Amino acid sequence: IDEARIYRNFIEGASPRGIGVGYPEKVNLCFDANTMQIAMLWHGAFMDAARHWNGRGQGFQRPSGHYLIQLTRDQPFAQLDAADAAWPRADGRDSRAKGLTFRGYSLMPKHRRPIFDYQIGNSLRVADYAEPVASELPSINRQLKIRGNGEVWYLAAAADSITEEEGGYKIGGSLLSVSFPELEAKPMIRESGGRQELLIRLNVKDQETLKQRYEWKL
Repeated sequence: IDEARIYRNFIEGASPRGIGVGYPEKVNLCFDANTMQIAMLWHGAFMDAARHWNGRGQGFQRPSGHYLIQLTRDQPFAQLDAADAAWPRADGRDSRAKGLTFRGYSLMPKHRRPIFDYQIGNSLRVADYAEPVASELPSINRQLKIRGNGEVWYLAAAADSITEEEGGYKIGGSLLSVSFPELEAKPMIRESGGRQELLIRLNVKDQETLKQRYEWKL
């Protein structure tokens, strides 16, 4: 089966609006529609939905598989007043993104893979699409197509530490390494709120495409 599988139920590690996507390349993700962020990545088996098939289907289901990576729960984009302005953070029980609006998702005609659609303020629109790369240790390419006009910042990662390495960035003590194919400008690592953040500033004129690769380094 070449089609992606989609699981829309309570997924442990995301808000109640988590959307699980399982790819035939044996790599999976959970997109959180509260924050417009990829909340988790993992390899192998996708989801065991048994919890939600029995009785009232209460509780959150953990992803199956292995090499689970939980990403920052913060929103991916923000329109900051200055380069040193604090990144928007969720307040209390409200985990919704600030200044972003989820507009649903569509499925590509071939293989039925989702493209997540959301809006930044009143001027920018994002089509967020993940493409798995099959190999012995699969990776994921995230393509963010931004339409409109205006300046926006992208939070590529946040962790206790972010270390630049050959060809990318090592994220904290996790297995995750990220890189940015085709990006001309160098991402910025800054200290903020007791953590390090990997930021990219974008000045969108009509359309801009940002590509980010997520890889497991064992």
